[in-house]
Amino acid sequence: MLRWTRVPEADAYRVRVWNQEGDVVWSSETRDTTLLMPPELKAETTYLWEVNARIGWDRWVASDFIEFRIGTSDKR
Repeated sequence: MLRWTRVPEADAYRVRVWNQEGDVVWSSETRDTTLLMPPELKAETTYLWEVNARIGWDRWVASDFIEFRIGTSDKR
């Protein structure tokens, strides 16, 4: 699950995930501060993600980029 801290006065959030080549591999918008991990992300792979908060009409503030790694999908 992707989770972030609520931004005061934000009415929407845009989340984007990049692969190591710099391509956006997933994007979503929500009014909540959590999103389920997208199923298209691959195990044993490192990604970057950021959250943008909309704080006014077409006015967005961005988080820092955060690196994360998807663990193994092996269920023993």
